[in-house]
Amino acid sequence: MNLTRGSRPLRALLRGVSQIFFVRNALAGGVILVALALSAWYIAALVALGVVVQTAGAVLVRRDTSEIDDGLMGYNGALVGGVLALDLGPTGAAVLLTVLGALVCIPIHEIVRRVFAAPGLRRFGLPVATAPFCIVASILYGAIVPLIVAAGPTTAEDPLTATVSGFFQDFSEVVLADGPVPGLLILVALLIGSWRIGLAGAMGSALAVVLGLAIREPADDVSAGLVGYSAVLAAIGLGVVVRAESTALARWIAGTVGVALTILFHHLFAVWSVPAYTWPFLLALWLVLILWHLLGQPRHGRTSWKEASADSL
Repeated sequence: MNLTRGSRPLRALLRGVSQIFFVRNALAGGVILVALALSAWYIAALVALGVVVQTAGAVLVRRDTSEIDDGLMGYNGALVGGVLALDLGPTGAAVLLTVLGALVCIPIHEIVRRVFAAPGLRRFGLPVATAPFCIVASILYGAIVPLIVAAGPTTAEDPLTATVSGFFQDFSEVVLADGPVPGLLILVALLIGSWRIGLAGAMGSALAVVLGLAIREPADDVSAGLVGYSAVLAAIGLGVVVRAESTALARWIAGTVGVALTILFHHLFAVWSVPAYTWPFLLALWLVLILWHLLGQPRHGRTSWKEASADSL
């Protein structure tokens, strides 16, 4: 795969994995893949396949080179691979649908970007984020739901064990993996990329576990990370990445509100009996950014998801 003179394709691909958590760091992406392999080898394989396919497709259609190099044309494909690994396991159908889904993420990314750049929405500064993944995964779910035979995530009955398990599995569930050990490794990967992002993710996960238990979400769901994985992304996105020109207090308040909203949206998706994917995170992110603008906090400084992501290795 030829990106640009002097570029490093492997680094771009690994950044595509780390960008799931807003981190621009190849080493962090490698650690995340190791964490996925500990959960199930085929999850890591399909996540990697999704990154490769979306990135290669972006090169072929001549997307912005810097976006490709930074991994921004790979993370949605990675998530598509993860969800298909979870739903279909190590099958030919999962491989085929990962390739197709990752490719479709490219035009959907551009469509969503153009919609948010329209005059009526531009002032809110809404990022595309994981919208392509959510749209593709929701469409695929309608087509493959009769085929789904997936094992349930790991849960714990003891309250203390369930709380600790939930804290770490909030991280692993973001990438459709299972187990507290993969979650711990993913948290380590985030700290490698940016201690602020790692800290924000940890605080978001802890708050989600507390809120989930306080409002009596099913304990099994909390311990399995099914309640808090979107909260991890919301805490990172709103607390560190987006609107980075704002004060730390304003961003942490926004992050806390975002986490609470993800719990609400998760509950609604559960009531509707449809897969949530990262829709709770997206809806919380967009809603908080719209409210931020309407409350008199105009957007200045960083204007793109690329510029907002953690800038490191």
